[in-house]
Amino acid sequence: MSGRPQAPSLTEDDYYNLPDNGLRYQLIEGELHMAPAPNLYHQTISGNLEFVLRSYLEQNPLGIFLHAPVDVVLRRDSIWQPDIFVVLNANRHILAEQRCKGAPDFIVEILSPNNKELDLYTKRIIYAQQGVTEYWIVDPEAKEIFIYRFNENMSEPVAQIR
Repeated sequence: MSGRPQAPSLTEDDYYNLPDNGLRYQLIEGELHMAPAPNLYHQTISGNLEFVLRSYLEQNPLGIFLHAPVDVVLRRDSIWQPDIFVVLNANRHILAEQRCKGAPDFIVEILSPNNKELDLYTKRIIYAQQGVTEYWIVDPEAKEIFIYRFNENMSEPVAQIR
């Protein structure tokens, strides 16, 4: 539901013309969402995953590893900052100087109480539609990782790790 009833959807131009007030935002289907700083447990999980993925990519230079805050522009009305993402070498052309302009190959989102619904539903659907290959949802409370491979199944995880 829109926090701006009957207001037009925001676009990429609106997003990049926001004043720099020190806050982080995401533009999701034309709606501006403030992204508060994650808690320490979230950041610990992110750091651990970052270490593993960076180490893997150092040994197997398949692509480039990036993490928030980096804008990922999927559509003119959707600009997100995934917790972690990887762009394979064949798709490096989507990386611009200051943002990623297109769907990364692999995205990880770590659930927080304020983003749970967005990550589980809205982002998953749009990531699938926009060409993300693999999407991991890390649920710190349940201590689970849900793995989606959209070329195998767009609506159900293909694996669940506890």
